[in-house]
Amino acid sequence: MRTNGSLTFALYCTAMSTRFIEVVVELEPYLDSLVVHPTSRNASRKTLTNKIRIIPILGPLRSRNTNAIATNYRATRVIYICWFIARLEALVCQTWRTGQFACWRESRISHRLITDTVLKQLLVSKNMSRFDGVLKKITRIPKRGHPSLAYDLFRPSTVSQTPPLVFLHGILGNRKHNRHAGKTLAENLKTSVLLPDLTNHGDSLNTPVHSYKGMSEDLAHLFREPALKETFANGYIMIGHSMGGKTAMYHALDYPDLVKAVITVDNIPYKNPEETSPEFGRFSKFFRFVESLPSENGLSRLEDVDRKLKELESDATFRKFLVSNFGKHKSDSFYHPKIPGKVLEDSLKSLIEFDVDPGKIYSGPLLIIRALNSPFVGTVDRPAVEKHFPNFDVVDFNTTHWVISDDEAGFVSAVKNWLSDQDLAG
Repeated sequence: MRTNGSLTFALYCTAMSTRFIEVVVELEPYLDSLVVHPTSRNASRKTLTNKIRIIPILGPLRSRNTNAIATNYRATRVIYICWFIARLEALVCQTWRTGQFACWRESRISHRLITDTVLKQLLVSKNMSRFDGVLKKITRIPKRGHPSLAYDLFRPSTVSQTPPLVFLHGILGNRKHNRHAGKTLAENLKTSVLLPDLTNHGDSLNTPVHSYKGMSEDLAHLFREPALKETFANGYIMIGHSMGGKTAMYHALDYPDLVKAVITVDNIPYKNPEETSPEFGRFSKFFRFVESLPSENGLSRLEDVDRKLKELESDATFRKFLVSNFGKHKSDSFYHPKIPGKVLEDSLKSLIEFDVDPGKIYSGPLLIIRALNSPFVGTVDRPAVEKHFPNFDVVDFNTTHWVISDDEAGFVSAVKNWLSDQDLAG
């Protein structure tokens, strides 16, 4: 049952004769999914949990009389729950407004919190007269939504019939890395180019789970935003590097009628070769490094970040790439990680895979750009590609995995030439 608010839930529960309330005593896992603190995750959990005490609720709610709310013992405890939810919502949203937290999906406080998980007993007085004002303020429990993605949008002065492009970065990347290439493509193809920060990257919000499915859904939600809806309503072309390439292919399988073409840069629609293990190991070391940093005091300069990174990464170019995942915090003027290291490390295994419904097929054109000095693609397993993408081409680049930065001009030219051979006019 989906409820409109905490008061509705209280009335509903008191009317049920055999309604058992589940109580989850482990609060921290839920708070991890509710709030992501970009600078002090441990401190954020401590701040919230210090305000909350959890007490199990036993037995069914027996009264069918909604007027018994003020007198029935168990119904009274339900009101405590409602008050707790209201206070939790206020606490999270108030903190979110201060800018000290990045509140993942304010609407995460949903009917699931009410019907599946009951968190009990804020440290407050049991004086029933104090409940009236609180209950009047409870008007809704928001539905679950999607995090808003940060993005850049390039619109050319003159527009052709080419569908707009969506240009996705790879793991630990952000929209700034592809900004120049994106702007060049917009000018050359005379079409809009959107460069979003994928979830858990750049300036987009962090979430407790990182997956291709989640990123695909968040992109679909982004395309429906009022500022972008008209541009992307009739379809678009997906381009993605590395993780962004698999995200683009996953999205094409989810929305085949909207995606006009897909270009994946040094990634494939199946499990990456074993030879990529050292590369993913570098990412894993960085994620652990991020989690090891003290949450209270950051680093005052990017040079300090680079200096600490030298302990685990000798490649100066790669370190510069990693440093881009730090940002200065307005609250303390220090540099802190912008990414949730533990979440991304936990997702690495699934990112290597390509776990989609076996029956999904995208019949539109796919271009695989393969870097010859990279282990991410290797020998193309044509049957594995054709399982989901029967219409595909392969173009080779004599570069490392970082195709776009190694040969941006060649990349732009290859994209332009390949798209010109496709029947994509929107």
